[in-house]
Amino acid sequence: MRLLRHTILSVLLVHAFLFANDTRISGLFFGDYYYVNQHHQQNLVGKNGFWIRRIYLTLDRNLSTAFAVRLRLEMNHPGFTAGGPGAGSAVPFVKDAYLKYSSGSTAVLLGISPSPTFARIEQLWGYRAVEKTPVDLQKMGSSRDFGLAIRGRFTPDSPLGYHIMIGNGAGAKSDANSGKKVMVSVGYYPQQGIWLEGYGDYEDRGAEQRFTYQGFAGYAGTAFRLGLQYVAQQRKVGSSTTTLALASAFGVWRMQPQTSVLLRIDRLLNPNPAGNSITYLPIATTTTATLFIAGIDWQPIEDVHFIPNVESLVYDTPDTGPKPENDVLPRLTFFITF
Repeated sequence: MRLLRHTILSVLLVHAFLFANDTRISGLFFGDYYYVNQHHQQNLVGKNGFWIRRIYLTLDRNLSTAFAVRLRLEMNHPGFTAGGPGAGSAVPFVKDAYLKYSSGSTAVLLGISPSPTFARIEQLWGYRAVEKTPVDLQKMGSSRDFGLAIRGRFTPDSPLGYHIMIGNGAGAKSDANSGKKVMVSVGYYPQQGIWLEGYGDYEDRGAEQRFTYQGFAGYAGTAFRLGLQYVAQQRKVGSSTTTLALASAFGVWRMQPQTSVLLRIDRLLNPNPAGNSITYLPIATTTTATLFIAGIDWQPIEDVHFIPNVESLVYDTPDTGPKPENDVLPRLTFFITF
């Protein structure tokens, strides 16, 4: 596996050297020093250490004025649900691999590319290094899919945009079943000011069908960013239908050119049956909960961030059984782009 990683990296670097005029390599990595102060899983209390939660190495190459390709590798350390910290090294896998055709304000993408589900929301939130957006965190949707997408503006100078994708519904993985996933987002995205987006998708998983509805409103200014989100997902198996819904609000205040304050509150309106499989923040599955995220972002230089932050999950009393212990995880997050 180590030889494979070295081979891939060597090929990328040689390619970039030979075609420097048309090829660009970029990347980022982020991680934390974490401490589990309190958790509903008692075996996690007291655990602490350093880990890398994400590494990107990206190659972009223009094939012509209209065609371009992107290859992005991702690596990360195992979290609590993947054998636990110390269970293994960061292993690379393909995050993006697509061909893009551009014409005016429209782009068509074929391959593994960002899905419409929360790409714009993540852009306005701006702190993926601290935490995923709510839909991503709660495993209600994926940041990538393998398929065909079209995105752009309704006119070249219009703030009205769209993103439509037909994919496998299996994220970056291949798929062999007959069911597929259709995703559509339409929104108002000015450079600054109010952002509005409506989103919906339908996914056929064979024995299960999923319908997702999402609304987002945000504000992007020079000193403040604000966002409000509501999403509901219906999961239908036979004649039985269950719903997983959440509401979220965030705010970012740029106090000084190098310092920002961030706050986010996610309200999980139904217990999440997949909660305990969330890699770096396992969540109890027996009841509803509220997630609080607070932090301070300090940038000594433009591409380096140090972000002390705290994630806290406050659980409600379930209909049956004991109330889970609340989760409290203070962290020092670092985020570097290059």
